[in-house]
Amino acid sequence: MRHTGSSIVVLVIATASPLAAARAPGDSTKNPSTRAFAPGVRIDWAKGEVEVDAKVVFRSGPLELIACSPRTREHESILAISVRPMLVFQAMGLVGLEPGSPVRYDEKTERFKPATGQRLDINVRFADATGERTIPIRRWLVDVSTDKPPEGIEWVFAGSHTNDKGRFSADLDGTILCVVDFDSALIALAVLHTADNAQLWLRANTPEIPPIGTKCTLLIRAKTTNPIKVTVAMDGKIFRANQEITVDEIARSALANPQAAGKPVVVIRGVSGVPHARIVAVVEAITKAGVKRSLIRIQSSGKRAKSPEESSGESGVEVP
Repeated sequence: MRHTGSSIVVLVIATASPLAAARAPGDSTKNPSTRAFAPGVRIDWAKGEVEVDAKVVFRSGPLELIACSPRTREHESILAISVRPMLVFQAMGLVGLEPGSPVRYDEKTERFKPATGQRLDINVRFADATGERTIPIRRWLVDVSTDKPPEGIEWVFAGSHTNDKGRFSADLDGTILCVVDFDSALIALAVLHTADNAQLWLRANTPEIPPIGTKCTLLIRAKTTNPIKVTVAMDGKIFRANQEITVDEIARSALANPQAAGKPVVVIRGVSGVPHARIVAVVEAITKAGVKRSLIRIQSSGKRAKSPEESSGESGVEVP
């Protein structure tokens, strides 16, 4: 199915008054920068963070999701979230998060491609006997291959898609926060993991998860990452950390990075003596692959990152 999530129009506007709707248990004290977006969804404008009310429904066993809609997959999901996934999608769009695509099958290569989208930090806030806590959601998970919480986990705003009847697929499937491959996922992992029951890679970390019925808040915001730095060789090949990389791989990584204003997502330099035209050709190839031209910088030998337009007299941006 073709992904159309990025073209979905945000129809709901956050117009809540300063007296936002009552906050669910597990939320922090009232925050003047937080406003209600929809019942069960709030936006912390200062942090650029979306808060979603949830409830613990599963604590022991293999997992396919962390969060699902009610009456869908509660037998394999730690949390149930009552609000429509479309409303979560819209709130994420309002704070500037960029959707990509869920896992999809590439007929040309005859392979599945992992989900793409802006990378995310996802935490969970809840109250227990020690008081209110906010922890990374991965602490509720156990990698069955290591018997420990997974390391280096990367969440992406996959964005689900609309089906051929114009329905938002995550609304139909309840696939809000997924840890295996669903082609309707709203939020997914940046790597492939089969949904085959015999090969599920995660289970619930029971001692860390509060009791069934505990109300909590899922916290979603952009993950801060460093720009992708690549080098163009004399023969036109591109390298990242001494490993050859393709234009498509650069674009896929770039599209998963936060697009912070004024900061580059891709920084390109050439080896000594490489023609500038060869570097520009790489820039053009990356833009054709879907990366905004304004997010690409050319780094000179003086380590100053220049935009592709700088040759026309526009100012560049220093590499952080």
